[in-house]
Amino acid sequence: MVSSRSLIFTSAIYLYVFITPTMPVRALRRDLNGVKRKAAVPKKRSEAKNNSSSSGRKRSKVEHYKKKQKKQIEAKHNGIFVSEKLNELKDFPDGKDHLGIINRETPVGSRAFFRKLFKRTTFDEAQGKVCKIHAKSDIRRIVEKNIPKVLRKQPFYEIWLSDMADVCKTFCDALKSEAITFWVGSDRGCVRYHVDWVPYRMLVTYHGRGTELLPDGVTDRKAFLSLESDQIVDPKARKFLQPWDVALFRGGPDGVVHRTPDAALDAPTVLMRLDRKEFLDAIRESEKVIEGEQLKE
Repeated sequence: MVSSRSLIFTSAIYLYVFITPTMPVRALRRDLNGVKRKAAVPKKRSEAKNNSSSSGRKRSKVEHYKKKQKKQIEAKHNGIFVSEKLNELKDFPDGKDHLGIINRETPVGSRAFFRKLFKRTTFDEAQGKVCKIHAKSDIRRIVEKNIPKVLRKQPFYEIWLSDMADVCKTFCDALKSEAITFWVGSDRGCVRYHVDWVPYRMLVTYHGRGTELLPDGVTDRKAFLSLESDQIVDPKARKFLQPWDVALFRGGPDGVVHRTPDAALDAPTVLMRLDRKEFLDAIRESEKVIEGEQLKE
């Protein structure tokens, strides 16, 4: 049986269609200006060991950079833009990529805060309209009733609010809009692979397993877009967004296929979803239609 919440969300969608060279050891050496250099002093074991560790760290950084660059190139071939700078999403709509991902580290204190949150409340959902000029105060007003007072006094609460506000402002800039539709909650019910049928949508998983992605070329797109087909995929082909990553999806038939991962269905999770400001109006209109149909029954 389809829940009324699913009907509301589906109806709303239909209504609103990324070796320093060493000096040779010589007793004396003249440089180009004819100045004598002092003999090189043999290094102590401890110094040599430290230099070896330093070289190892440098190699590790280089290898990390190469792997990161390789991932970004692979992602680019799949129509996915990957970066670490949030403001680079502002021009995303002007490009041709189907997904923009901003990789971010999970802040210290995040896991502890959300664990405490779910010990005190289920945190179902909260939604409303957020304006760019006073985004943080709008978000505070929307989510306040869902957050226990004892947690609202913790420093991390302000960190979380500020981050959500920054992401909302970036989405506003990308859409060239002064306001957007804001939703945050733990109810993640998109269990089937799908593409979004709204022009743009931004997602951030603050706690729990991130959104599951299927890059282009690993699936039969037509089969996955068919609601009657069995959605079976090679587990190795799946990719996942990480907590606190920001993802901006371009909707439509060529969008990136994605879904809510199984691990996020029964475990505590917090997802923020941003849409164009008109989306909230469509949701409310759908609610009225469904309420009217229920009254007729």
